[in-house]
Formats: sequence, C-alpha cells, structure tokens
Amino acid sequence: PGTYAAGFSSVSCFDCPNGTTTFGRGAGELGRPEATPEFFNSPGDCRFLCSPGTYSEWGVEPCFPCPGGYYNNEIGSWTCLPCEVGTFAPRGSTAC
Repeated sequence: PGTYAAGFSSVSCFDCPNGTTTFGRGAGELGRPEATPEFFNSPGDCRFLCSPGTYSEWGVEPCFPCPGGYYNNEIGSWTCLPCEVGTFAPRGSTAC
C-alpha cells in the first residue's frame, strides 16, 4: 500500500488501507511532485487502485471501463490494450 504523512515535515508515515495507494513522495495532490505546506499527504489521499478491466490517468479511482475492443487484466492500470485483429472484447473486459 501507499503511505501518507500526518502533516508537512512529518518524520514518519502511515500505511494506507489495503488496496489503496498515494502518488509518490509528498504527492498530496494528484501528480504534484513535491510536498508543500498546502499539499501534504493525508488519509484522504489514499485512493483505491483501478480493478482489471478499468483504467484511469493515475491507475486509481475514479476509474473508467476499458472501451469495446480494448482490455486490461492488471490492477492499477492507466491504459487499456487493443485486442488483436480478429478478436473483440466488450466494454470493461479483462481479455479479448
């Protein structure tokens, strides 16, 4: 799981609940590379990973189903893969 700090300049971190994660070091806001006093990790920054058949820009909620003709079979995916020629997958598939 990911971890979060209780406040800016904290010396220790706490584990997110199982099945959740945060975004990198000091990422209190999606994609923010460094912590600042306004943006430190908190328990609310722990997000559920996308389940197989879904994806998002960061691989965590909110997640969207893979479109028809695409699939993924991994947890925390940020993309869906196209089906091979001659195969098809309905929306939200984990295989073609």
